Amino acid sequence: MQAFALAPAIAMLRQSVYPSVEGYWRADAAITSFLDKHVSGFFVGSTSCGPAALSALFLPDAVAEATREFKTPWMNRRMMESSLRQIGVEFKKHPRQLPPQGVALLQRTYTPAKRTFRGSGLTETHWVAVIDDFIFDVNWPKWLPSAHWRSLVGDPLARHHKADSWEVLTGYEILPPSCGGQK
Repeated sequence: MQAFALAPAIAMLRQSVYPSVEGYWRADAAITSFLDKHVSGFFVGSTSCGPAALSALFLPDAVAEATREFKTPWMNRRMMESSLRQIGVEFKKHPRQLPPQGVALLQRTYTPAKRTFRGSGLTETHWVAVIDDFIFDVNWPKWLPSAHWRSLVGDPLARHHKADSWEVLTGYEILPPSCGGQK
């Protein structure tokens, strides 16, 4: 299946954009503008964070085809791995850390005093797309520096759910073709 070729855009970002804005007082704005134009230009909206994270990185037809079989409003790790395989990319799992580029499953965290049985664990999770220190979230459908994501999206969303913060459960690094990841 033909999907968006992520590698050229990321290579351009790392080789041309980062060096050209180094020291510029609005470097984050220049980088997010590049990402919005060259990487997530395919985002067309979604009812669920998993497909939205994928659509920030891949062509919408590829995402729609890869997620068509799922009849739920949420996406677990098995479903994400199946979708990545269907899109045709190799990936590497990173337990408890954000990938350099790819998608990440986050989970809300609670202090022991707030912790209660919350039913399905998936209601406490959220998918985002990641490239270097930038995050794409369906709740703010543009790329943000991770610190800005935390203050504008992550922390308010956690507070809305009476949680303390977020932690990374699994990061899925999208690898260039033939790098020996899972497929």
